[in-house]
Amino acid sequence: MKRLIVILEVISLIMLTTLSGLSKSKSSILASFSPSKIEFVVDSLSKVYSQYIDVSVNVDAEDWELFYQLDITGIPKERILFAQGVNPAEYFYKPFSGRVSLARGGKNKGNTFLPRINIKFIPSWLDNPGVYSGNIIFSYSYLSEGKRELVSLGSIPIVITIKP
Repeated sequence: MKRLIVILEVISLIMLTTLSGLSKSKSSILASFSPSKIEFVVDSLSKVYSQYIDVSVNVDAEDWELFYQLDITGIPKERILFAQGVNPAEYFYKPFSGRVSLARGGKNKGNTFLPRINIKFIPSWLDNPGVYSGNIIFSYSYLSEGKRELVSLGSIPIVITIKP
């Protein structure tokens, strides 16, 4: 009886190993963000407010690209600017428009720290007092069987509070 159980366990182990070898490998990227929330508390319309996001990724993918985009209502996106890198010059700041490429790689594996994302909010006297919230959405694409696949990585809340 013990031999039968051992034989069945060996057969099931061989089957699992064979089947897992036949399955297609899937690319993956795990990301961590710091801070986990972007918040602007606007108490003066005469100054520019800034924050940043540091991103690190653990990559197990080939031919990948990491993106981010802004989803917020009530505030014109052309007044929420971004630039990549540490202490970027003013002319590097651009308005959020659609999906922005943060990094791309080839046959990378392991942990990678990406360029800092600097975010500026330029308030206007046209802004109504209130709380405006949205998300900075992160995603990545990779090549799978000749096609590009897009996968969501998560998002960071962005909150803009404009005081009266």
